[in-house]
Amino acid sequence: MERYMDVEARFLHADTLIERGEIVEAKEILMGILEDEPDFGRAHNHLGWLYRARLTNFERAEYHLRLAVKFAPDYTGGYVNYGNLLIELGEFEKLGELTERAIKVRGIHRPTILHHMAVVAEMKGETQVALKLLRKAKDEALDESTLKLMQSEIRRVKAKMNTFTRFTMLF
Repeated sequence: MERYMDVEARFLHADTLIERGEIVEAKEILMGILEDEPDFGRAHNHLGWLYRARLTNFERAEYHLRLAVKFAPDYTGGYVNYGNLLIELGEFEKLGELTERAIKVRGIHRPTILHHMAVVAEMKGETQVALKLLRKAKDEALDESTLKLMQSEIRRVKAKMNTFTRFTMLF
């Protein structure tokens, strides 16, 4: 129990360092946590995010984010961060598999996952499905920034659709 508390304290300290922009120090702490507890999923998530967003090492990012979801399946941040990475990498099949699991996780930010699902549908050429998912994400949005993003995404997907497809969606 004492060792776990130490790991939790170190993790929270690393989280604070990330918020302050002290990336090198945070990364060292997170790596130390994983040396002691290789299955500490939240540390994998934070490292994955660092590798993706700050260090632009997508291979390492994917490695850690995959482990984040594996070792902390109830931690919502891992799904969101991994999903964002998979979109950037164009790994839409993997994204589809991830979203199927993510949408069932209690406390997940559903509009984000619905948006990820819409991206998968759009990349398959299923613009009508994508549009329906984006509308659902918009309906479930509880903050202004998510609402604006979904409105923008809806306009973007509609612009890709031909006139006939848009017309048939009315009926």
